[in-house]
Amino acid sequence: MMESLHELISKLEQVALHPKSAALQSMKETGREAIGCFPIYTPDEIIYAAGYLPLGMWGGKTEIRLAGKYLPAFCCSIMRSNLEFGMNGTYDFLKAAVIPTFCDTLKCVCENWKVAIPQVPAIPIVYPQNRALEAAHVYLKQEFLRVKEEIEKLSGKKITGAAKPDAGYTCGGNVEINCGDMVLVITTPIKYHAPKAKFPPKHQLLIQFDDLSHISCTVQMWGCMYCMTTEEAAKPGSFYTERKPDPLTDEFDAAYFDLLWNAVKPNISVKAFLATEQRIPGLGNGVLQDILWNARIHPKKKLQDITGAEKEQLFHSVKTTLLAMREQGGRDTEKDLFGKNGGYKTVLSSKTIKNPCPACGDMITREAYLGGNIYYCFGCQKL
Repeated sequence: MMESLHELISKLEQVALHPKSAALQSMKETGREAIGCFPIYTPDEIIYAAGYLPLGMWGGKTEIRLAGKYLPAFCCSIMRSNLEFGMNGTYDFLKAAVIPTFCDTLKCVCENWKVAIPQVPAIPIVYPQNRALEAAHVYLKQEFLRVKEEIEKLSGKKITGAAKPDAGYTCGGNVEINCGDMVLVITTPIKYHAPKAKFPPKHQLLIQFDDLSHISCTVQMWGCMYCMTTEEAAKPGSFYTERKPDPLTDEFDAAYFDLLWNAVKPNISVKAFLATEQRIPGLGNGVLQDILWNARIHPKKKLQDITGAEKEQLFHSVKTTLLAMREQGGRDTEKDLFGKNGGYKTVLSSKTIKNPCPACGDMITREAYLGGNIYYCFGCQKL
């Protein structure tokens, strides 16, 4: 184990000492060109989606001979060395450079770059300062779209991915990948395998990428994978359920929740309402448990027995609990693409069945109901 650790550190040392050689080698191995990324943050995801390698540009030791024409000595050393490397041809192998404007020096570097290094196109990106404003969110989205469009001009190809034009809506807990004029839809867990890593000998789907990494899908109990043209996907009766608002968007508001509530029989249970018939796509039995515990409502309680205040609390719990799960990378009972458990600590699940309720100290109960297990606290969730 120690030998492999030393070997890894030695490789990292060589990359640090010879970053350009490492970048060129990576470009050769993957068959991809590189786009430079200035500090502190650039949208690497867009660069990867376009088929390029994002390359961090953090300067280096060099004598400033040319960059002084544009940046005086008191400017940041990273910016001065980056400009120097650009002007002396070190960065000529880059397809472009994405330059954010986080500081005063970065704000002028972008314009200086356009004049001093015209052979490497500059792609500026401006981040909003007040992220609490809704206008800031709209503006940042437009900035990302503009960067996407500029990179598309470089490659001559459209960047497509899991996001749909109507991204505020969902067709359930499926992963949808747009591949040009084809659509791949996966309803089962997806695992990522790094280059040279082993993948499951039994699998229903295996996709290999240019860098020799893979993703695989293995169906357990039930699941399916679809591959069809975008025209076929748009036809009625395809894999899509009816498009419905994502519960984490503004479209899923109290009024919409009332419409769902009033459209069902009042004698059904709250579990049947939330976790069956895909009324709220993506909301299943797993996430249901903490939603109901946070709302202090028993899973078997009938809708007709729920008060107005409880109904309001339930709506709030749907929004806040799902948001907490998403922001923390999913539940600790599930694994992500890389096999890592989510960071959200479940209150009610198979992992906590032996623990007392964290709110009242009463026992947590598990029983079978409506095709799956339900978990609830005797003290907090009275029927």
